[in-house]
Amino acid sequence: MLKCARCNELKPETEFRYMPHKERHCSYCKKCESEYTRERRVKVNKKRYLLKIFRELCKYMSAADIDCLLYELKQIKKEVKGSDS
Repeated sequence: MLKCARCNELKPETEFRYMPHKERHCSYCKKCESEYTRERRVKVNKKRYLLKIFRELCKYMSAADIDCLLYELKQIKKEVKGSDS
């Protein structure tokens, strides 16, 4: 029996993937590992999509408008980081 680092449940070793290169089992069970991977993929794909839209918009904007938009995005990012802590 191993304990999953993510869901903190005791599960049999068959619920964990074996890593031959490390000669041990993963710390996440198969279910939690797939959920974690899915969450990470969604986050990355969302970022790629937003960058694609941003680049498309920049084609039609002046340099001053782009600088103003980037400044606003930085301010929003600071506010979001401040509210998380």
